[in-house]
Amino acid sequence: MPHGRTLLPIALLLAGCGAYPSVTASSPSPAGAAVVCYATDLEAKGYKVLRINRQTGWLEAQKGGRAQNADVTVLREGTQIVVQGHDGGSGSTLTITPTRYVERRNYRGPTFSFEKPTPEGLADARAVAESCGGK
Repeated sequence: MPHGRTLLPIALLLAGCGAYPSVTASSPSPAGAAVVCYATDLEAKGYKVLRINRQTGWLEAQKGGRAQNADVTVLREGTQIVVQGHDGGSGSTLTITPTRYVERRNYRGPTFSFEKPTPEGLADARAVAESCGGK
């Protein structure tokens, strides 16, 4: 997908400024229809689609599970991908943003934080953008 590859270095540059990296893709379909392809591909990669809005072309999916590290306060961690579509004249533009989520448990109860994505999360975002970008 040439458009997504062109914008990826710009997105990664912005990541150094505090923004999360994202991948951009174009689709000849309206955003609401294109987001269904993204949901299907993410589910095939092991993600669980938590929310989807076919009217606006938006979805949120997560993959992960119980933490496997030495920090006993970390309960769950994984990758979250958000797809946001915008309709244009002859199709739609979709922005795929992966982040790493961490659910911690302490005396105050559970807290959630979002961090820059893992390399695997960014690779999943790129792969989904390439497979669904032309649909």
